[in-house]
Amino acid sequence: MKLNPFIFVILGISLLVSACVRDDDRLFEDSASARLQKALAADQKILVDEPGCWLMEYYPQKNQSYGGYVYFVKFTEDQVTVWGEIAANPSDNYTTLYKMTTDSGPVLSFDEFNYLLHYFSTPSGSKMSNIYGDTGLYQGHEGDFEFLILKATASEVLLKGKRSGCVIRMTPYEEDPVQYLVDLKAGRDNNFRATVQGSVFTISAFSTQLGKEEYKIEMDRDMRQLSFTKAGAEDSHSIGYMYTPDGIKLYKPFEADGVSLDGLQWDKESEIAKCGSLDIKNKMPDGWLSYDKYIGTYELTYNYEEDWYVDEPKTVTVSLEQKEEGVSYVMKGISDQYDVVVDYNLSGGNLVIMGQIVGTFGENSVYFAAMYASRAANGSPTWTGWRSNKYGIKTVADPEILESDPDHIVLNFIAGPSAAGKPVNSFGLLMQKPDGSSGGWMKPADEEDHKYDEWFIFGDNYYSLFWNSMVKK
Repeated sequence: MKLNPFIFVILGISLLVSACVRDDDRLFEDSASARLQKALAADQKILVDEPGCWLMEYYPQKNQSYGGYVYFVKFTEDQVTVWGEIAANPSDNYTTLYKMTTDSGPVLSFDEFNYLLHYFSTPSGSKMSNIYGDTGLYQGHEGDFEFLILKATASEVLLKGKRSGCVIRMTPYEEDPVQYLVDLKAGRDNNFRATVQGSVFTISAFSTQLGKEEYKIEMDRDMRQLSFTKAGAEDSHSIGYMYTPDGIKLYKPFEADGVSLDGLQWDKESEIAKCGSLDIKNKMPDGWLSYDKYIGTYELTYNYEEDWYVDEPKTVTVSLEQKEEGVSYVMKGISDQYDVVVDYNLSGGNLVIMGQIVGTFGENSVYFAAMYASRAANGSPTWTGWRSNKYGIKTVADPEILESDPDHIVLNFIAGPSAAGKPVNSFGLLMQKPDGSSGGWMKPADEEDHKYDEWFIFGDNYYSLFWNSMVKK
């Protein structure tokens, strides 16, 4: 009897399928849940077994709009100890519980409140501040405290913020995290000083050739963004960055014409920022002056606006003395009662005078307040001021006089931004009560009341309008 050959084919396929099923059973003899738990245990072992700690490159917000910050984390079986750049002191650290859990994959969750790790994720209302003093942050800074584990090896751990989607990189760090944070702060403060440019703080002196194109590179220190603008173009491309002890590191490289730039390292000797073999030149703005050139005595002119109805221009003698070398000065001559701190900005080579608290009167703080002055309908000056250290004015040196007579430089005051979008051009004295509310202007209640006289600016009044210039004697 002949057997149909197709029977053998069918039997063979059946046996093969049966074997495959048995192989699959052996391959996946553990349930999906059991396999995930094994993966969690393996990932946690990598975190805990690191003898030093992990350097965490933390970026909140889905577009990295706040830039990046350095943390150090050290794990035990159930606790994590954290140091961070945002701490008041580099040695401050906080130890809290953490857990390994699952959500479509392994998850590292810092579920117990940690003062450092939860800074960027803690919300606040419009009137109530959170524990950090922030207000109006209903979503916090849109940061994360729960992270999907994308990769975990002894040399690198990659996390992904469940909320922001930002990729967070952790690498082993065997040295002292406190010293790293000390060095980072020193590098940040000394290598990248800020100049007032519009409503943001930037360093605008960098330029470089990337491939065949010239680029201008601007740094927004407040939001930790580096923006790249091609020569002749209007649109720019911004990338978040974080500080390192010798420069900055970008969240992702900037690519242009086959050239990749992933950060900047500052060369103090040549005053050039470098990225590998690429030199980023620091072109000084016109009128740039070194810190020491500003020390001396000046004639300061105010009440000087040709198209305003004000008194005749007034000139007083003031002096700039060293406060912190390379950083700030003390301006004397404002009042016998107090001095004013003036900041020096290395990249712009200019001066900035911001609103600031200069003393106390009774229980009230006294603000040397930035003001916007204008002309009222009747021709008299009117003004408004802010109790804040965020608003002020800057100087720019007259380049022609700087070249012709460098010993008698002329510094012109440039109006700065304010909360109301109106330019700061004057200063006045405002008080602030202990509860933070306004205590009003320091003006006499009537002609017989002279209790504020000793505080008056230039001994003249509780305000001085339209700051114009300073000429070195």
